[in-house]
Amino acid sequence: MSPRSGAHGVAAPAGYDRRERAGGPTRATAPKDRMKLARSLAALLAFPALAQEAPESPWLTDHELARSRARNERRDLLMVFLGPAAAGGNAAIERDVLGSKDFTNDALQRFVLARFDYPEPASKLPDALQRENERLLRKYESPELPVVWLEDQSGTVYARLGYVPVGGKPFLAMLDSRREAAKQASATLARAAGLSGIARAQALAEGLRHLDDHVVALAHYREMLEIIQTDADGAAGLKAEFDAIARDAAMRPLRTRMQSELEPRIAEQA
Repeated sequence: MSPRSGAHGVAAPAGYDRRERAGGPTRATAPKDRMKLARSLAALLAFPALAQEAPESPWLTDHELARSRARNERRDLLMVFLGPAAAGGNAAIERDVLGSKDFTNDALQRFVLARFDYPEPASKLPDALQRENERLLRKYESPELPVVWLEDQSGTVYARLGYVPVGGKPFLAMLDSRREAAKQASATLARAAGLSGIARAQALAEGLRHLDDHVVALAHYREMLEIIQTDADGAAGLKAEFDAIARDAAMRPLRTRMQSELEPRIAEQA
């Protein structure tokens, strides 16, 4: 039988290869097929890498994006400011809050979540991020880290909390209590809009008492000054209370500067 014969002894056409009948590659097509095979293998190897990519974190790191999302989705904003990871409080909040799926899943029902990191040294961060972080700490004054700030969907802050390692669920309950207090404050302040004179000042005072003093000084300074001016003689018993808050707020930058200057000297003497 001729080398070019078929299975039944019929001569095959010139250029025919038995592998064509079996579906195998011919000498003419083998290089192309090898290229296709190489591409297919490369794609298959890429799939596991894609599948292993970490999902998007629910904790945003862009402040403006977080505020925009809170506004658009009609949720409050929860912001965590973190210091060096080695510090005790930061490690605890990282474990109980930021790293807890239970906390995160529950908190996402009413908050947009954001985190801002302040490592030591700050040079570990890009220059632009360092400047942004400094701006945020000026806006959200925090004597020490970690600290949590809560802000409503309109961008008004209503709570600042340090972290006590009580666990994720108890801490979320604390945040919820602050949300409820803020709602009561807003309702009372809204009622004051229809009043005037000392009656308005009393309604404003009632609303602001639902909030912590540092929040009043930061977010409701105008209302506080209106109370002081309306009760200028102190007859309604409002001036002294809110004048003390205003004075403390005015002195705070000086105390912060003094503390920052004294701490290195104390450390040197220790």
